[in-house]
This record gives sequence, C-alpha cells and structure tokens, in this order.
Amino acid sequence: MTAEQLSKMSQDEILAMFLGDEPQIKVLAATCPTSITQGTSRTITVARDAAKPGTPPYTYKWFLDGTEKGTYGPTADTSHTFSHTFSEAAGSHTIKGKITDSCATAKTDDESCTINIIAVGEEEADMTPLIIGGTAIIILGAAYIMLRRGK
Repeated sequence: MTAEQLSKMSQDEILAMFLGDEPQIKVLAATCPTSITQGTSRTITVARDAAKPGTPPYTYKWFLDGTEKGTYGPTADTSHTFSHTFSEAAGSHTIKGKITDSCATAKTDDESCTINIIAVGEEEADMTPLIIGGTAIIILGAAYIMLRRGK
C-alpha cells in the first residue's frame, strides 16, 4: 500500500487493517458457581483469549448485576482471579467479566453467567437419608412377599 492510499483512509479503516474486524480481546467465560449460600466466599476468574490477546498491559474487572465488584491492573497477566463473599440478597444474579488493553480496546464477556444465591437456612436438603430409607423399605417389602409366597 502506498503512502497516498494510506493517507486517504480513515483512522478506523487503518485500525481495522492492522487489528482485524474483531476486537483483539476476547473474555473467556468467567468462572461461575451455579448455586451458593449467602455469606460463602468464592472466586471469579476473568481471562483473555490467547488467540486475540490485544496489547498489554490489561485491566481486569468483574460485575455482579451490572455493578463493578473488582478491578485489577494494569498487568501483563493473562487472567485474574477475584475473591468475593456473596452477601447479596437471595435469588438469581448475573456475573460478567471485562478486560481493557493498553489501546483502550475493551471487551465485555458476551456470555454472562447466572448464580443463584440461597439464603442461610434455606439450603437444599440432603436427600440421601430418604433415598436409603426408601430403598430399605422396598427391599424389606420384597423379602416379606417372598416369605409369604414360600408358606
């Protein structure tokens, strides 16, 4: 390409030529527990896609229901793990990650994840004793029937 051709291009056209049409940063799905009890601490990891690395340094952020909950950077790290104690109200909540590189190319995770926060005292009951008890009743019932038929 000649200097004359380059001078006729807009800044966006020049950037697209060098960077491509897709953003240079792709946020990999943030790690997301599906269900958690209020007050429990978990980690959320936001990572960039090695195939679309962008230009370091990077700034990593994560959001819960659209509210920024953590920020880290600038750094050359390929990911960052945030720790959070989930004290928010019980119910369904949305988690997203965001990465910004040194060229101010920002990419928000297109695939948010949903977490269900369970209120303390409302944890799902362990069904194991009921299953074992039910199985024992069936076995005893079958043995009783076999004994009665044997008479």
